[in-house]
Amino acid sequence: MVGSLISRHLLLAAFSLCAVLALSTSAYSAGGFSPDYKIADIGPGTESVDSSKYQRVCYVSQTTGSDRVGNGSRAKPWSTVGKAIAALSGAGPSKHCLLKVASGRYTGTTIAMRPYVDIYGGCDPKSWARDIFAHRSVLDGRGAGRVLIGADNSRLDGFVIRGGRTRGHGGAILCDRTSPEITNNVFTGNSTSEPKDYVRGLIHQVGSEGGAIACINAASPRIANNIFHGNTTDNGGGGAIASRNYSLPVIENNVIADNVTGTTDNNPDKKKRARSSNGGGISCSNALHTETTTSRIVNNLIINNRVGGNGDGGGIYCEYDSFPDIVGNAILGNSAEDDGGAIYVMKSSEPLISGNYIAGSKGGGAIRLSKEGRARIEGNVLALNVHGGVLIMDSWGIVANNTIVDNTDLGVACEKARPPLKPSIVKDNIIWGNANTSIAQGADELLILSNNVTQGESAAPAFLDDGLTGTLASTSLDRARFQTRMQLASGLENAEELVGRVIRVGEYWSVICAADSRSLTIWGEVRKPATFEIPKSYRLKE
Repeated sequence: MVGSLISRHLLLAAFSLCAVLALSTSAYSAGGFSPDYKIADIGPGTESVDSSKYQRVCYVSQTTGSDRVGNGSRAKPWSTVGKAIAALSGAGPSKHCLLKVASGRYTGTTIAMRPYVDIYGGCDPKSWARDIFAHRSVLDGRGAGRVLIGADNSRLDGFVIRGGRTRGHGGAILCDRTSPEITNNVFTGNSTSEPKDYVRGLIHQVGSEGGAIACINAASPRIANNIFHGNTTDNGGGGAIASRNYSLPVIENNVIADNVTGTTDNNPDKKKRARSSNGGGISCSNALHTETTTSRIVNNLIINNRVGGNGDGGGIYCEYDSFPDIVGNAILGNSAEDDGGAIYVMKSSEPLISGNYIAGSKGGGAIRLSKEGRARIEGNVLALNVHGGVLIMDSWGIVANNTIVDNTDLGVACEKARPPLKPSIVKDNIIWGNANTSIAQGADELLILSNNVTQGESAAPAFLDDGLTGTLASTSLDRARFQTRMQLASGLENAEELVGRVIRVGEYWSVICAADSRSLTIWGEVRKPATFEIPKSYRLKE
């Protein structure tokens, strides 16, 4: 049995390496790849709802409805979502129901979503016209419990979901063997508390995961166009979203900002912290993809998240056979108390990391492969990270067609590679301007190097000189949209060309979502005026 398992792992390792080699062609000129994220698609919006597609349409209004005399009609709405869900027990494949929820603050016990019932918030209680920002529908757990439990064949759209807290997975929503659509919502101030049987100082336990959403036991929801900010775990991974045990969520077009894990795992001696709170934004554990399905983390802003408890993966964490596609994200300003400021990969996980802009991270490498982790790292920009670019420690990967520049430490480093691991391949990259060495490896031959542009061995890359700095005069926060509009001390020409560019305001990293000659608007909260820097795009001159 042991021999067959070893043979299987050798075969998998060989197959994975061959697959990576096949994908890692020189399709891009060295380092010439432009990050793929599409700023216009990110964040919540008000989607129209075609009521004619539903066999039954019901209404909920806190201000004009009544659970006692209401019947769920437009003229006599119910007053709570729980009452409405209970009344729609007949929903099914041939009776798909729509629940429209008016503005207001809804509290009470945990809401169990129902299959074939779509729940849409953001409605005017008088006209029932929909605008999720003007008519905010708030589901508030008041710190007393989880807010919702997911269901198959259902959708939750257009709510502010806050104040969820539970001693278990999923502070706001738990998806356990269920795969709803969760779209156009704002998750803020949700949390998970420390498990009762948690042992302080014992490393690598499973805590209470998913400060906002937890996906467990083959749950594969679509989580799209939401905002996650200010969600936390006491002890547990996934400050915003956690995925575990064959769950394969699709996470796309979200803003995932300012979430924190391990808030109570704060022993002054870091070595005595539990290291069980990995993935400040997203954590993935035991999520091996199938032939037809994989987890996808695509076109998100993953910014300024933080890992406590001496944990890893400030932005994204992958362990135990997790194979997500991490594609076209802006992963900025994230930090880990230990390693992998942006992304950490370990224990036979093998994500595709492609087309991302990764900057400003803190903690043992922007991307860290450790403990037999594997990855295909292709076509990314890794710039201005505090503790180096790509670090491969007792692991292997393909590092191809990336721009790895201006990091405060090594560009690419490799140490140790135990059998059956193969030498890592580093090819067709620009690795330039890093504070230490471009490429470093241990005593053994651990890297296969090919066609890299490196400092001291190649001519300097001709990047566009398109970075700039400036000063802000004032700031104002749009809390509903989680955007800060920043008035400039002096005007800018061609400001509209800056939309989609990475920006750092003081120590806060973000992306510009709107611009004119006198102001810039970014995702996130900047509390006071400061100087700003728009780094180079690191595109090559034509």
